Amino acid sequence: MPTYSDSDPTEKLILSLGANLRRSRPLKVSQLFFTGALLLGLSVGLGFFLSSLSARNAFPGWWPEPVLILGWGLLSTLALSKTSFPEEKRNWPLLLTLLGPILWLGYVSFHFMQEWNTPHPEHIGFCPAFLALFGLIFGGASAFWVRKTAPANPYIASLTILSLLFAASNLTLKFICTDQSGYHLLLSHAIGTVSWIVLAFVPLENKLRW
Repeated sequence: MPTYSDSDPTEKLILSLGANLRRSRPLKVSQLFFTGALLLGLSVGLGFFLSSLSARNAFPGWWPEPVLILGWGLLSTLALSKTSFPEEKRNWPLLLTLLGPILWLGYVSFHFMQEWNTPHPEHIGFCPAFLALFGLIFGGASAFWVRKTAPANPYIASLTILSLLFAASNLTLKFICTDQSGYHLLLSHAIGTVSWIVLAFVPLENKLRW
């Protein structure tokens, strides 16, 4: 059996690494689900607050799109609670993660096709920038909880977290965006959301590796 002297660099490295180990307390499934639901609640509160600052409430009512976005967020929350632990190796939560945005994108595309032959304002505006800003705000608010997770599949977990963050971002945006045309929703909100998720996927996935 090999022995190490005090000057052995390998032994020093092992001792230094062991000294920095900290006890980890992974979150419970209920805590993760509560985190996602809390983010959605914060998104509504932030939307009301921003709309009051501008002295106008652009919120179109809860049906149908905001309800779809809320359902999208809750499905992502459920998926997050199923993908954040090392022992969870099944891939079925990916279906929950994708179901919400697919339904929302389907609605937005249908809305766009309905207005195909009608005049509409052709602009994108600042909504993609707002989506990125809200995503950073909600991401920062949830980072304390998310960093305690250790997903077996960081790819699915990353997509699930981003799906939840941008569901919350789109819900906030509904309170301040006055353009509810199908053209604007598709080109600005939907494509903006997909673009930000694609750009943030790899950096987040690397952060969740363990």
